[in-house]
Amino acid sequence: MSYAIFEEVYQDAPVSHSVRVVQAALNEAFGKVTVDGDFGPKTKAGYAKWQRKLGYSGDDANGVPGVTSFSRLAARYVFEMRRSGSKPKTAGAEPAHEYDRVYHGGRVVNTRTHVMLLAAEKFFGDTFTLTQGSYNAGVRASAGTHDGGGVVDISTAGMSASTRKRAEQCLRRAGFAAWVRTPPAFSYHIHAVAIGDREMSSGARSQIAQWADDRNGLANHGPDPAPDPYPAWTAKYK
Repeated sequence: MSYAIFEEVYQDAPVSHSVRVVQAALNEAFGKVTVDGDFGPKTKAGYAKWQRKLGYSGDDANGVPGVTSFSRLAARYVFEMRRSGSKPKTAGAEPAHEYDRVYHGGRVVNTRTHVMLLAAEKFFGDTFTLTQGSYNAGVRASAGTHDGGGVVDISTAGMSASTRKRAEQCLRRAGFAAWVRTPPAFSYHIHAVAIGDREMSSGARSQIAQWADDRNGLANHGPDPAPDPYPAWTAKYK
């Protein structure tokens, strides 16, 4: 699945064919949404109504497209999430397999993970706050996934739903299998596993196997609603 249309709409392109596609879908759903290519207040209100229809509320229904709500709009009203043009940039070559222990945001990670986090933060435009790093054995809630290398948890405190999803996408673009975790099973955070890490735990390897199958990395093996984008080098780990 391509995120070209999503990226264009998310960035509030003032006038675009992609916005017209979304407006047409919203108009079919609710009526009274003008199809003019301008993602203005009326379109934003229509999109917020769609988010509320999906069960979101508060900041999660603010009219700003998020990957999940956008995917479901595309599926419901049958439009392709693709346009001509470039895809979102991803990391280039695979990071070197360097496993010296270093600190990132005050948490222990290996050099390879550190390099990947720097790339993700560059895409995101800000630093991440890590709530848990790697080589952190014995955390029962993490089911052993942090026992080895390549795994971090990232705080999403103060982020809107759309910003959480954007952070998730930036981590994926850097080569992490990353998933937003939500209540009630978790407090809001992003769990990220560095694809291809040679020191990851068996629990993390199981999550990478789920990533390769477009799953959510949880015990229920649920589908990942937004499995893209990942850099080309990750394909060899599938």
